[in-house]
Amino acid sequence: RSSAATSDLRFGKRSSAATSALSTTFRSEIEIEVIQNIATRTHSTDWDEIREGLGINDENGHAVTPFYSPPVQRQRYGDDKILPHVGWGDLFFDLFFVGAAYNLGVLLKTCIGADHQLRSSIYFLGSLGPLWACWDSETFYQSRYLTIDYCHRITEVLRYIFVASAIFNITRFQDYRDPLNANVLIYTLAMMLEQMMQLALRVELYFKGLGDEIPIKNHSLYEITFRKLPFLGIYIAAFVAAVISYSRAFEIIDREDWDLNDLPMTLTAIIYVLELFFEFSWYFGHNFVKNKDVRTYFVPVNVDYLIKRYSEFVLLMLGECFISLLGIGQTIVSEDYYMVVFFGVVTVIWLLFLLIECEPSDAQAHALWGSRWNTVCYFFLIQIITICLIGLGASFKVFLHEEIAENTEGWHEEQDYEDIQTTIFAIALSLVVVSLELLYLCHTGIKGAVGHLFQHTDDGRRELSWPIFIVSLIKLGIFLCCFTLSRWIREAEYIVPAGCVIVIALSVTRVVASVLLRQKALSSGRRQNNLGNL
Repeated sequence: RSSAATSDLRFGKRSSAATSALSTTFRSEIEIEVIQNIATRTHSTDWDEIREGLGINDENGHAVTPFYSPPVQRQRYGDDKILPHVGWGDLFFDLFFVGAAYNLGVLLKTCIGADHQLRSSIYFLGSLGPLWACWDSETFYQSRYLTIDYCHRITEVLRYIFVASAIFNITRFQDYRDPLNANVLIYTLAMMLEQMMQLALRVELYFKGLGDEIPIKNHSLYEITFRKLPFLGIYIAAFVAAVISYSRAFEIIDREDWDLNDLPMTLTAIIYVLELFFEFSWYFGHNFVKNKDVRTYFVPVNVDYLIKRYSEFVLLMLGECFISLLGIGQTIVSEDYYMVVFFGVVTVIWLLFLLIECEPSDAQAHALWGSRWNTVCYFFLIQIITICLIGLGASFKVFLHEEIAENTEGWHEEQDYEDIQTTIFAIALSLVVVSLELLYLCHTGIKGAVGHLFQHTDDGRRELSWPIFIVSLIKLGIFLCCFTLSRWIREAEYIVPAGCVIVIALSVTRVVASVLLRQKALSSGRRQNNLGNL
């Protein structure tokens, strides 16, 4: 596919062909050298074709990795679209977030039975938000630019260390709220240093980025001015507050509302909210920029790369649920324990099936290729699915730990959850399955989803498609049943199998609806052929 047919991810419209000054008919010598290096180091046939088209020949077929090479724009206006493979660095980076999801689940587990709900929410969002912003920023960077040199590899190693340090210090709620514990101090320090690395990469892009110079500079300047520098200031403030709190300067007050010892994590939670706000405003803020070509201030992304990476991130959260079920470190202690583990694993597997089914088979039908609203809704639904899958994993932890405490001598569960864990399970599972259904609507659009409920008769009338309508009603009934699950089932050994049945039932309705829609399309095609013959 040509990038002339590439959807503008931010604005939901196709980029025009290379008719402006931002075409790719001219490449500097430095950029050609970088492309040559990429082609020979990655052994990609697509980059080989670009190199050959530019008249670059490599006699030996190999290149020595330079100590420093500037980042080169991956996707340019007017260029042929090259779908990159997810590199080893991306996969290795993802492994840290499996650990992050598990530690967040541990934090959420201890928050479930806590009395301080405001503190619990602040600490959870303050731990999740910066890590999500880190992963999201790295994903968008990789979707726009390519780097192959030792300097950027050293930068990645440093970022890995900072992210790993932050994840390691995500701990129990009781430890977080203790100002004499160094976890918050180290967490804010690690995220502050990671943010500095992000800022340095954007500054490098502004001065050294290769490609369409005008959009690279404008987009980098926007990132520096409105995101990286302000966020770094908030991280510095959070770290300073953590240092002051750790030095026992604040009075320790045990109360249900907020106090100054909560300031560091409150600031990191604010970063999460601001990240979502700026993401939303960036999609729609261009409406206030009049008489300005979007290609002068926006660097295009490789949309297919983003589609793959966001799907992989959801898989990481599903992996956290598996670890919560299988990584407790205990053998089967009772029949109820076995029921929770077995049906929990089956539930997660069927959730994966639902995720696969909600994604379109054709990448061009994906929400990221659609309108701005489709794209924004897709990103926010990913946030909801992430939080709810962590909550689902936390509820699995609580179920299993309670079973172990009841059947193992000398094992004592620290908290009394008072059946709130079943409510968390029901709400988390319900929001996950509803969000997956809404993801499907993001791809098809509301108009397309409503159109599925109707069909055209032979005489041209539009009438309700009763089979699809009935399946939709059954699906709504299943959603309602899932939301009220904890009202009529309170035991873990029963509510987990019930949740499994609900997920399987939704999968069946998805398959039946798909078959009915296919039959409807075939019937409509035959009807049009008959009319054409007439």
